[in-house]
Amino acid sequence: MTISAANLSAKYKIFIGLALWLVVSFFALGYMFKLLEKSSSESLVQINKQQKELAVLKNEYESFLKAQEDIQQISREQFSVDGFFSSDLTFVNEIKTFEDLAERLNLEINLSGISGTIDSLPKAETKGEIFVVPYRIALNGSFTNSVEFIENLENLPFITTISTVSLSAAGGGTVNTNLSGSFFLKKK
Repeated sequence: MTISAANLSAKYKIFIGLALWLVVSFFALGYMFKLLEKSSSESLVQINKQQKELAVLKNEYESFLKAQEDIQQISREQFSVDGFFSSDLTFVNEIKTFEDLAERLNLEINLSGISGTIDSLPKAETKGEIFVVPYRIALNGSFTNSVEFIENLENLPFITTISTVSLSAAGGGTVNTNLSGSFFLKKK
């Protein structure tokens, strides 16, 4: 007896069709879909990477625009370079500025290292009569207030630079912050 499509009943043809459909479905689910999933996951990784790069570029562009606005605003204003440097030989205003900032931020402050005379101060690497006044600050308080203190040093009425910063945990949820830096004095 030979098997041909004409000899098979409709029932057997349906069973054979279902069996072929199951084989094709298992092949598609087992092999083809894994290939498609791998391809789509690679595409998703690329899209995420490009979105991160786009976010970075947008931030850089916004920063650039803000810098342009700041430069235009500064170019319209008149200011004197002499105001950047302290001329207070007793350093009272500078010390008071540090202490007021620490008090406003609820930090304990210990200021040290400011000593000497105008003749014993090291000269800054400039052509003018500008001297470097080193100082050390020890702060005790919350971490966020200590960080805010450091950030506020950028906006003081005199130029100050920070050379070292160290943080260590203290009891009661506070941190000890030690700063070494210097500000500049212009001899009048």
